[in-house]
Amino acid sequence: LFKRRFPKHRFRRGDYSMVGDSPLGPFRMHSSGKILPEEWPVQPYASRLVRWGEEWVMLGTVVGDSQSICDPIPVTAAACDPRDGRWNSRPFFH
Repeated sequence: LFKRRFPKHRFRRGDYSMVGDSPLGPFRMHSSGKILPEEWPVQPYASRLVRWGEEWVMLGTVVGDSQSICDPIPVTAAACDPRDGRWNSRPFFH
């Protein structure tokens, strides 16, 4: 479905950052859509943001010889909406 909707995008296995005008969409890719660089040691998919103590981390499924959950990947937040660059009272996670 994504390949048909974004035919010019070079997809790879992993998670993508999408933004929308509401929780129900419609959605579009944020920037290139990539969350982690290609050279990152693991490329998790179906990830979730999880509060771990006082910080937010991303946990996702990693496929290799077997399926596992990746080590926590720290996530930062910006108070700027990436869609229009305006400051927002709720942080945008990236």
